[in-house]
Amino acid sequence: MDLAWLRMESPTNPMMITALIRFTGQINYDRLITDLDVTFKRYRRFRQRIVRPDKLFQRPYWDDVPSFRVEDHVERMDLRLPADDMALQELINQKMNTDLDFAHPLWKLTLVNNHTDGSIIIVRVHHCIADGISLMQVLLQLTHAAADTPGAQAPVEPQNRDGHQTQRTPAIIQTASQASSTISAAYPETPVPKTGGKTLYRNPGITDMIAALARILFRSPDPPTILKGPLGWVKKAVGAEPFSLPEIKKIAQYKQATINDVLMAVASGAIRRYMDLHGDNRELTIRAFIMVNLRGQTLDEELGNKFGLVFLNLPINREQSLERLEAVKSGMDRLKASAEYAVT
Repeated sequence: MDLAWLRMESPTNPMMITALIRFTGQINYDRLITDLDVTFKRYRRFRQRIVRPDKLFQRPYWDDVPSFRVEDHVERMDLRLPADDMALQELINQKMNTDLDFAHPLWKLTLVNNHTDGSIIIVRVHHCIADGISLMQVLLQLTHAAADTPGAQAPVEPQNRDGHQTQRTPAIIQTASQASSTISAAYPETPVPKTGGKTLYRNPGITDMIAALARILFRSPDPPTILKGPLGWVKKAVGAEPFSLPEIKKIAQYKQATINDVLMAVASGAIRRYMDLHGDNRELTIRAFIMVNLRGQTLDEELGNKFGLVFLNLPINREQSLERLEAVKSGMDRLKASAEYAVT
């Protein structure tokens, strides 16, 4: 799967993950280098580069970089004054449009210490190094170490950023916030817990896997919408106001759903409003990829990509927010009982 992510790289679709970590205090550069050195010594891929042989039929492979130094992958930058969230948004967009150098290990960190709210770390990692779940585990190790620095505190949730954005992107962010408010207002103040547990993914048999593969291969494509079209060259990140996790948990408990179910229902409502704003047909069902962790709880030193995918129908054709949540939960329960994740 790592090779697949590498080969999906293209000028309009770079396989680069960009993450933002915010701290309420100041991060010391020398301490950060030390913590990175300790953390990344456990995981070889942060110290390796990809070699692409010239010969036909030879696969790319990972190669240790003898001269590897953490310092070569960490840069310090200051935001333009007044060093607020708008200036941070501009820097994030700049970094998202800066390619990683394939002659070196495929990751880069940018430390910003002059933001008005505290230190910022912008992380860029190629997807072929690891999947999102394992990268989060590595970054959590880093943030726990950084939070021990005198004057620094644990990472905080990102606040709203009003950067220069495309005309379409802010609309879908705004509608996501509206969808979250709508779904919060739709459930009772004192939800009554229902019996029964959350559905888990089951271990499929060979017959189930063959049937699932056939369904995927012969599935019709999504209908044409405003969301389909050629990819653009410029990539932009947009921030939204943080959602209340306790509120989302209460909604999930009321419907015996998961946090992911609630968030996917919110996303479905946002897409519905976005399509309505642009005069598109919202009485459709479109699909989204949902990642399924196949790694388990143990994080091995090779990292890599170890996950499956399932195709969830987003109920953008449902008008009521709780109806969308029920449809998402029902769809996810069916997928968990299927073998799709095992054949993708």
